[in-house]
Amino acid sequence: MVIGKSKNPRCFKNIKKLPVTYKANKSAWMTSQLFEEVRKWDAELKGRKILLLIDNCPAHPLISNLENIELVFFPPNTTSVLQPIDQSVIKSLKGHYRKKLLMELVESEGKTSVNMLHAINFLSKTWEEVTPTTIQHSFRHAGLCTHSTSDEVETEPELDDDLPLTEWVQQFNVAGNFEENLQTYIEVDDCLLTAASLTDKEILDSARKTEDQEQGDEEDETDELEPLLSIKEALEAAKLLEKYFLYDQDLSISQDMNKISKKIQQKYWCSKRRQTKITDYTQ
Repeated sequence: MVIGKSKNPRCFKNIKKLPVTYKANKSAWMTSQLFEEVRKWDAELKGRKILLLIDNCPAHPLISNLENIELVFFPPNTTSVLQPIDQSVIKSLKGHYRKKLLMELVESEGKTSVNMLHAINFLSKTWEEVTPTTIQHSFRHAGLCTHSTSDEVETEPELDDDLPLTEWVQQFNVAGNFEENLQTYIEVDDCLLTAASLTDKEILDSARKTEDQEQGDEEDETDELEPLLSIKEALEAAKLLEKYFLYDQDLSISQDMNKISKKIQQKYWCSKRRQTKITDYTQ
C-alpha cells in the first residue's frame, strides 16, 4: 500500500491499473481507517493462515473477526528490537529505491522529474529486489526464529542481496562529490512521521473535509500528465530493443523481447481493422 496526499494525482490519468494499492489522505499517513484494509487481505488468503506482527500505535487498532490472519501487537517501545521489518527489510528496500532514483537522474543527465507514478513504479520494482534471504535474516536477527536447516551457516550473514549505496556511489563515481552528502540522503526520512494519534474532533473534521478534498485533489496536484504513447511508438521501441539484445547475443532476453514485440504487434494490427479507407494509409 502506498499512501499519498492526492486521491487522483494527475499523473495517474490513463493508467488502467497500478502495481500497488494506492490510498490518500491530507497527511499521507497510515490511519486506523486505512488499517481496516487488512480485512481485504484476510479474504484474499482463502484459508492460508498467517501471523501478522504489528507495531503498537493508534493507527493500528485491533481488528476482530478475521478468519485467516491472527494479529499480534508488540509491547510499547519494543518495535526497534522485535519487528523483523525494522531489522533490515526496510533498509534494503530504501537502499534499492534510492539507487534506482540516482540511476534515473544519472541516465537522464539530471533532466528527469519524478512524480508519484514514477515513485510507485520504482517502489514496486524495488520490493521485488528484496530477497527472501534478507527477510529470513530479519526474523532471525529479531530472535523470532532459528535456522531451519543444517546447511545454513551458524553466523549471521551479511546482506549480500544488495551492494550498499555508499559502495555503489563510489564504484560508479555517481554525481561527483555526492559522497559528502550521501549519509544525509540515506537518512533523509528516518524521523518522518507516518502516523499520529488524532483526537475525536480531528477525526470528525477530517471526515467533513473528505468530500471537499476529493473534489479538489486533482486541481491541487502539480504533477504533469504522463504522455500517452501510441501503439506504433510502442511497437517501434519493442523492435529496437529486440534488435539490441540480438546483437548483444543474450538469447534468453532476445526471446523475451520477441514475445513483447508479438504482443504489441497483435494490438497494432487489431487497431488497423478499424481503418477501412485507403486514404488512411496515403495521407
